Amino acid sequence: QEISGVTEAVWSSMFDLPVSPAPEAGAPTDDGRLVGQVHISGAWTGTVHIVCSGTLARTVAAAIFGGPPEQASTRQSQDALAEIINMTAGNLKALLPEPCHLGLPTVSPGEAVDLDAPAPSMSLVEVGFTCQGSPFLVRVVSEGDA
Repeated sequence: QEISGVTEAVWSSMFDLPVSPAPEAGAPTDDGRLVGQVHISGAWTGTVHIVCSGTLARTVAAAIFGGPPEQASTRQSQDALAEIINMTAGNLKALLPEPCHLGLPTVSPGEAVDLDAPAPSMSLVEVGFTCQGSPFLVRVVSEGDA
């Protein structure tokens, strides 16, 4: 529930992009797929990911930088996803036990990131959403017993 609330608040209030929960949505698999991630360390350690299509990343870039989504550059799409994952992870961090420290956001092409099941010592929560008809996934991987 916290992941849904934070995600919906960040996308709609900061970028004017309403999102809807989509429990059956999986990670987009298109060639332009991007994965944004931020590592959190401290009293809780883990990583927050957003996996979205290149189309959705361009939509977010257009919301931030202006202009039509089809004119958003690859760099603008990556910067937009970095901003949205940073804000999402930062808001989730506020719900975690202190002290926790937020790492820097990174964005990679989807094929460069291993999204297989985490190691048995880790726990995984995935929540699917749609934004303007495009599915995306928020994935939180907790390291250890947290």
